[in-house]
Amino acid sequence: MVSVSSEAAYWVAMAHLPNWSREKINDFFDRLLRNRFAFQDFFALKPEEWESLFHLSQEEVANLTSVQEKLPYYTTITKKISEQGFDIIPVHSRFYSAHLREKLGKSHAPTLFYTKGNTALFNAPAACILGSNHGSGNGLIFTQNLVRRFVQEGITLITTIEPGYHRYILNLCLQFGGRSFVLLDQGVLSLKRPLDAFDQYVTNGQVLFLSTTFPKNNNGRKWTFQRDLLLYGMAKDIFIADAIEKRQIWRWILRGLRQNKTFFVRYPEENEKSANRYFIANGAIPVDLNGKIINKAD
Repeated sequence: MVSVSSEAAYWVAMAHLPNWSREKINDFFDRLLRNRFAFQDFFALKPEEWESLFHLSQEEVANLTSVQEKLPYYTTITKKISEQGFDIIPVHSRFYSAHLREKLGKSHAPTLFYTKGNTALFNAPAACILGSNHGSGNGLIFTQNLVRRFVQEGITLITTIEPGYHRYILNLCLQFGGRSFVLLDQGVLSLKRPLDAFDQYVTNGQVLFLSTTFPKNNNGRKWTFQRDLLLYGMAKDIFIADAIEKRQIWRWILRGLRQNKTFFVRYPEENEKSANRYFIANGAIPVDLNGKIINKAD
């Protein structure tokens, strides 16, 4: 477990400023780090010093002043987070996924992760399998085969505890003795689905639960976009079992294909209703039911 920093209250306050973009918040963290400013030291300065030293606008200064005023509230939140066994990992931490930070950049990489479990998994090789709740039988066979393979190869699977396809992958992974990142769709102080059933997997280092949502937020309406973005950003390898519904992540994958990035797609049977062929036509690599690359000459 990572000890919660004395600066964590500042991190939480800054990471969820509603009128600052993700890029702006991440840039602020980066600027403090580059200038070797601890958050406590920065917030000990006077507003006029913020303006002169960091060239901040009056509106930005007002935003930061509000952070200062609400610090006791955020201090209480960070204590509750720690009491419930969660860690807080900022974007500049050595525990933070270097792959995610590089792939999503300042504009999309989450400023903070609230985590529970084996933080060493954050920088372990990881993959995700994308599919559909309405996928084909072949898609499920493909998924089972890949999960077994990844467990054997020591690759961490990225999934969620949401009912349906992602939860199916998580259950398979743990059943086979594998390791998983588990993305949470709620704030860690407002979880609708208790994590008690996973205590044994936390204890033996098989899982790392991750949330990027404000700790007291229980509104998951925007979660789908964030989930897909994290799946795309954290996975070094992405496999597609079934592509049926229109999903935000398909846009990211098509963009990646245009940038010559690698994605693996199950080659569908002739009578299957699937968008898998569309990805293959746009440069994705076709694979068989075992995830093995299909040579064009075959």
